[in-house]
Amino acid sequence: MKIWRLYPDTNPKFSGVIPTKEFLNNSELKRYWYFEIGNKPEGENYKPVEVCKRYKSKKLWNIPYFFDRLVIIDEKTKSFLEPLLKNSNVEILPLICKETPLYIINYLDRFSAEDVLDMDKSVVKRYESTGDIMYVAQHYFKKSLIADKHIFSVHSLTVCDDEFKKIIEENGLTGLCFQLLWQCDEDNKKE
Repeated sequence: MKIWRLYPDTNPKFSGVIPTKEFLNNSELKRYWYFEIGNKPEGENYKPVEVCKRYKSKKLWNIPYFFDRLVIIDEKTKSFLEPLLKNSNVEILPLICKETPLYIINYLDRFSAEDVLDMDKSVVKRYESTGDIMYVAQHYFKKSLIADKHIFSVHSLTVCDDEFKKIIEENGLTGLCFQLLWQCDEDNKKE
């Protein structure tokens, strides 16, 4: 079992999406988008946000936006990920986009480092003044707590398992890159 950190691809041949001007001028909608979505299941309370291509002349990524807890995917990516995520603590919610159907992955498994890391084996840098975690230099996950998680966040990082990564890579989906964050000890012994 491996856990991968997600980060956005920066290939200049492609375009991402940005919120529309109407969104940027609506303080209530901005507050909802940046601070409320992702903290709870949205269900019937969900308010779709309108987005548009950032660069009109460029091809759109399959995963055209990734930042912190917001992962936006296109229809093709949704069709590949839905079977994997259907029994997960995840919602796939529609966005408004004139160019193409887009969706947000609202993943609800958000953990503090103390929740899912073996703190005795992980390497953690703490603030001297408060003892709070500044950053985790080496992650060592409690395997039993993440065994059925395909996408989640830990201490402000969005991470995924091998199955999620495999779907993205085997289907040539663009917009995300992966960095190995942790490999289970049992996996290390096999190699």
